[in-house]
This record gives sequence, C-alpha cells and structure tokens, in this order.
Amino acid sequence: MLPARMGCLVNPTELQRRRLPSPFTHPRWPQVRAVLVALHVTAVLTVACPAPVKSSDAQNWKRATVRAELVAWTKRLRAVGLAVSEQELATLGQTVSTPWSQTRTTILAPALLWLKSIGATQGWYMFTAPDRAPQRFTFALTTALTAAVTPGRASDVEHPVFDFGRAVHDDALIDVDFLSEHRVRRAFFQAAWSERPVFRELCVWLAREASARRPDVTGAVCRLVEQPVIVPATADHPPPRPQKTIRTLRVDRDGKARP
Repeated sequence: MLPARMGCLVNPTELQRRRLPSPFTHPRWPQVRAVLVALHVTAVLTVACPAPVKSSDAQNWKRATVRAELVAWTKRLRAVGLAVSEQELATLGQTVSTPWSQTRTTILAPALLWLKSIGATQGWYMFTAPDRAPQRFTFALTTALTAAVTPGRASDVEHPVFDFGRAVHDDALIDVDFLSEHRVRRAFFQAAWSERPVFRELCVWLAREASARRPDVTGAVCRLVEQPVIVPATADHPPPRPQKTIRTLRVDRDGKARP
C-alpha cells in the first residue's frame, strides 16, 4: 500500500489552497470587514430614505388617503403651536418633493451600484400615505341561462371562482398554490394598481384557461373591488366608505370584450 503522504494521492486543489493564504487570515481583515459593514449599512439606510416618487403629481394629493393624512398632520402641528392649513401643508409637500427626489437620486447612485453588485437591491419605496382602501381582483365565470330570459334580466349567470387574497370558490378551476406564486401575485398587484393593460390581459388569460376546462362557459367577469380596511382601533366604528367596484370587464370565451 502506498503511503498517504505521496504526492500522487494528494488533491492538487488542496495543494493550491495551501499555497494561497486566505484573505480572512490577513492581519488587516478586521479593518477591511469594518469598512465593508459600514458601507453596506450606509447603502441600506440611503435606499430606505423616503422616495416621494408620485408626490409631484397634483392629482395624487387629491386622493382620499392623502387628504386624510393632511388632516391628521395639520391637527398634530396645531397641537404643538404651528398654525398651518391643509392646503398650505400640501403646497409645501409639493414644493419640497421635487428637489428632494433629485437629491435622493444623486446620493443613491453609488449606493445602488454597491447593492446591485451584491444582489441586495430594494424593490419598493417608502410611500406618501398608507392605502387604507386596497383594491383586490375578483374573477367569475358566466354560463347561459337555461330558462327564458325575462326583460331587464341579465342573460348569463355568474359563478364566482376566486376573490384574490380572500377565498377560492372553485378550486377545480384555479389552484390555490398558483395564486400564491410570486409572479402571479405581482401580476394581480399591478392589475390592482390601475394598470389597465395588465388588468385586461390577466382577465383574458383567466377566461381562456377556465373556458378550456368548462365547455358550458360563455365568458368571464373580472372586477376590481375596493373596500376600506377595518383595523382594531376602528372596529367599533366601521369606515364610512362601503365596498365599491372600481372596474369591471366582461369577456367571452375567446377573450373579446362584452358589454
């Protein structure tokens, strides 16, 4: 038996690793590590700074959630002796938001370069006002009535399939795991943020897929529904705004729009 110390039995990679000292054993490594940690923390804090991306849009300041925030902040400022109106506060916000965004973009450039190099970029930004009335996507199939249609009555019957984020009414047509998939959730998120092309494409695709499984289907109905969130602080006092439909799209089996 050959001795274990003979070169023919030693891994060449192991010999090369032994010849090259590890950078982590260098006496200067603690200082280098401290610099890298400080750099990363600085980059993360820079990216986390509020980004008023849509604050320059005057229409955005008229949203109900933004107006509610203005009312709340006006009361807080008055409580500490600063008399300011809601309009003055909104004007100040619009005036400051543009230079703030430009400065943030300039400062953020080197931080993004570092975060992209290590794959730790942030895919969201700090919002101006919380959305307390989120929009969700609902999907239903339609089938023809078997009885005679009476005047003023719809010619189709709706069969709910799922209410995204709440319930799946027909798991034979839609898989719960499919709805939980990252890319699918992102598509519904985009559709719920008033992107009409995404809303239409998603509705058409769902209608075609469901129609292929059920020959009796005449089409589908997609809705974007808005309902205020009830939090524990307001559980005893329901929000004044009830659920309402923001958008409705009816399509046939082939994905063509219907009245």
